[in-house]
Amino acid sequence: MPKTRAQKEEALKDIKRILQEDGGFIALGFTKATMQALNGLRSQLMNAGGAMRVVKRRLFAHALKDANITFELVPFLGQTAVITFAGTVSDVAGVASKFLKSVEGKMFGGLVAGKEALTAEYVSRVGELPSREVLLSQLVGALSGPMRALVYVLDGVRKKST
Repeated sequence: MPKTRAQKEEALKDIKRILQEDGGFIALGFTKATMQALNGLRSQLMNAGGAMRVVKRRLFAHALKDANITFELVPFLGQTAVITFAGTVSDVAGVASKFLKSVEGKMFGGLVAGKEALTAEYVSRVGELPSREVLLSQLVGALSGPMRALVYVLDGVRKKST
């Protein structure tokens, strides 16, 4: 059953409210996603500080236009999801990238704080980065290698001189 005009206006108000409240959004398109996969995505996003809503592209385009946000929605056959977040884009980009690998989908890009446009390639690359903890452990490993080698050399010099 098609939605009535009042239902569409209510959905449009809801999308506008979401765009104004949160710090930014990522838009993506997907096909062949089960409800179980979507619910899993929603729970992972909630843990990462984001939220996801499946929207009609036309209503989303009207909400963007009304909010004076310049964002191009790429033509795509399938569903469109908007992931909103209040923190940084890296918090939710990894979750979105993993989801798109599990279903047939495409990243459209995003916007941060209503000003800075994010390309689809940028969001995908940020999503592929390891977590902060993994990066810190890699840094510690990279710094400890040369220090360990220096200690071995100094120990060898000490043993040779005695």
